[in-house]
Amino acid sequence: MVEVLSDATTETQDRDGRTPLHLAALHGNLDAFSVLTNELGADVTATDNTNRSVLHLAATGGNEKIITKLVADFDIDANCRDDENETLLHRAVKAGKVVAVETLAGHAADLEARDRRWRTPLFVACMEGQDEIVKTLLKLGADKGATDDFDSTPLNQAAWYGHEAVVRHLIDGRLDEEIKSDAGWGPLHGAAMHGYEGVVRALIEAGADTETKDEDGMTPMHHAAEQGYEDIARLLAMHGADVDSQDSKGMTPLHYAAEETYTRVVRRTHGKGVRQRSMVDVANPGRETVVGILLAAGANKEVRNSEGKTALDLAVKAGKEMVVTMLGAM
Repeated sequence: MVEVLSDATTETQDRDGRTPLHLAALHGNLDAFSVLTNELGADVTATDNTNRSVLHLAATGGNEKIITKLVADFDIDANCRDDENETLLHRAVKAGKVVAVETLAGHAADLEARDRRWRTPLFVACMEGQDEIVKTLLKLGADKGATDDFDSTPLNQAAWYGHEAVVRHLIDGRLDEEIKSDAGWGPLHGAAMHGYEGVVRALIEAGADTETKDEDGMTPMHHAAEQGYEDIARLLAMHGADVDSQDSKGMTPLHYAAEETYTRVVRRTHGKGVRQRSMVDVANPGRETVVGILLAAGANKEVRNSEGKTALDLAVKAGKEMVVTMLGAM
């Protein structure tokens, strides 16, 4: 098919604005790439509808030979950006192309380049759970403390999405600093809220502060209790988490575990390659077990929230007979 292309057709674009050279780069067709560039003079600087260059497509496809040709032979900028302000490294990371990441780094690609959300390639790799790429970028010297436009860190993202292996690479046995997002979230908050026991364990073992509070004054134990994650509540209690800590509403973990059976939780979905989060009501029987864990850890049943309610008051209102019994009213 390459043989019948003429000078007039080398720049033909599909509905996404991609030329034949874009597609050759994306799919790693080195023969077609060579014919298009060396014999037919295809434009190596062409961009598609999202301003992605031929080199962007080569990075997305993980085609290191074409990447090298474009950078070395055609002097294409290894740090060019698309409409999302993503560089080649961002694209290679999202596609999970380890060798492409190494190749681009070898051609002076900026490890700390920011996309429009102010995320570095390492940040994206941690969010996506790209374990091998995280190891590669860390070895190359990427800054693991770089924050995005919400002041969240790569570690916060890895913990939020439950990527235990990535978390362990980032902390490397010791947690140097816990940087919180602009909502006051640290890595332990996200892991506890979403039920990632392995991540919680890794963070605690590395020295994470179990008493850290978010902007609502909630500790990881508050979140574990609210969501009914009994294993995490037990783990936090075993490591000395304060079971009587009060948030900005005066609520203790026991208050959250004792109240209504339905919990507002984050539902994570994937649509067209994009993570989406929405709040849904789900039944939460795990809370009753958490009540027992908190009581066994010495939780004070008499603590009142800002409305003057004890955990028992909330359990009675919710009609949770078993919890009412556990709290000693029956």
